[in-house]
Amino acid sequence: MRRAGLLIVVVSMVAAACTTAGSYSGTTDVEGGAAALTTVPTTTPTTTTTTSTATTSSVPMDMAMDTDVRLEDFIPGSVIGPQTAEEASAMAREAEELTAACMAERGYEYTPFVQGEGELFSTFGFDETFAKSYGFGIVRDLFGETFLGKESPGEEDPNSAITEAMTPAEQDGYFAALYGQGPDIDSETMTQDEIDAAYESYVPDGCRGLAEQQVYGGGPSDGSAAFYEEFGDDLEAVYASMESDPRSAEVDAAWSTCMADLGYGFTEEADAYEYIHDELFAIGAIEKPADAAFGYAAMPIEAGSELEAQVKAIAEEEVEIAMASIGCSDHMWNLFEDLRREGELRFILEHRDELEQFKADHTS
Repeated sequence: MRRAGLLIVVVSMVAAACTTAGSYSGTTDVEGGAAALTTVPTTTPTTTTTTSTATTSSVPMDMAMDTDVRLEDFIPGSVIGPQTAEEASAMAREAEELTAACMAERGYEYTPFVQGEGELFSTFGFDETFAKSYGFGIVRDLFGETFLGKESPGEEDPNSAITEAMTPAEQDGYFAALYGQGPDIDSETMTQDEIDAAYESYVPDGCRGLAEQQVYGGGPSDGSAAFYEEFGDDLEAVYASMESDPRSAEVDAAWSTCMADLGYGFTEEADAYEYIHDELFAIGAIEKPADAAFGYAAMPIEAGSELEAQVKAIAEEEVEIAMASIGCSDHMWNLFEDLRREGELRFILEHRDELEQFKADHTS
């Protein structure tokens, strides 16, 4: 299975849970205080570009009366994070609206504003809107949107006009209400540990910080960092079991076959990334710095040159490949959700007592 996708799955198990794709049911036999797994196969229809298949998964269930339990249920102060560009955009708008309401309570005008909404959250998974313009984003990241002629006009924050009309003293009050005072830090007298502790214990007092904490979580009441510190190694083991699952190889094979039917000879998506970089390197558009552990550097390109035309042609090819990959990836995301949910339930089943204790210890 492509490692990037599995990383998304594991991160979601710690910080945010996706909507369950399949239907899960089952029982657990308890004898002598030990839970014996009883697994119930479920069948989830999935669709690829070329074939219609069914994925059968075996899901452990202890919680016949608690089938919706999730990891974040045991992490005080955690918030389910966005899983799609649409959800991320909605959360950003909510934070802005809460900021505006808070500012109004403090006697200031504030207009909710999300810079570049629509493109701001285009890095979530396989975003078709982003791919139609930039493919995987390789050429764009190396040469920029201006080079590709797709730079969107900048949006002006409507709140700039509000503050520009204020006196300096009024601006000080406005920004204090918006951003707060921040943690009490003295870098000359405090050790790094003391500074870190000050940030960790800081409770936002500005409208923006308060709004973002309400929407995204964080702050002293959020136990996510402590959770990962305590359970991180066990979660890595869950990740390893996902990657070794036989269905991972099956989904890679389905993706590769689908791409081959469209004329691309890639075994996995990483091969497509490597292909684009190789094409750019072959024409002298990028170089790999000798002192860089990874990554490439873009070379200067003269406007109107043959090299510019070649790079733009590769950018168009990148879009075609990315769109083909999206069309061949439906089955992959269904499998990711199956594996994520199975791993999450197994983890909860095996660590239920410790999770309950963690929740009790970190609930104020």
